[in-house]
Amino acid sequence: MLISHLQENPDVPVVIECLEYLALHNGFNSLLKFLNTLRDYAILYGGTVYLVTDPLAWTDREYALLERLIL
Repeated sequence: MLISHLQENPDVPVVIECLEYLALHNGFNSLLKFLNTLRDYAILYGGTVYLVTDPLAWTDREYALLERLIL
């Protein structure tokens, strides 16, 4: 659904909040794969993805991986 949203509306940003909840129910590795794929499609279609999270909710390693993904 997000990918089709990016295809149809490249100027409208995608905002994802509560990453902690997604990681809790799906696992951190699955979340990272999902965000990586979403980022690739956003680059492909000229879209923008915003992630809203609390840095204190993650271990240092997890937060570093999230930062590296978005930079």
